[in-house]
Amino acid sequence: MILTYNAVKEVISMCEQGNEENIIPLVLAEQAVGQLVLKWMGQEARERVIYHLGCNRAVHALEEIRQVLENMDIDDPTCFRRIEEIIGIFFDHGLPTRRHEEFE
Repeated sequence: MILTYNAVKEVISMCEQGNEENIIPLVLAEQAVGQLVLKWMGQEARERVIYHLGCNRAVHALEEIRQVLENMDIDDPTCFRRIEEIIGIFFDHGLPTRRHEEFE
């Protein structure tokens, strides 16, 4: 896919007009630009970006799990509901487990 600066600028301009119908072109432009940037970078820089993105996702998932564990509103002496919520977090982050297929 050949993507020029002007094409990206035009898509962003359309999306900034507040028209929610234009969200798809914006997302596609963001993905295309991201792909171009990754292709342009050297192997070492790509690996650093991927590492940092992975760390950010992992930290976010851990923060969600911590919130579930510290939530005193969950009255669940056997921790069944907490476990279900934690499994849901795993699935939300694309980390399925074999424990429960109903999240798929």
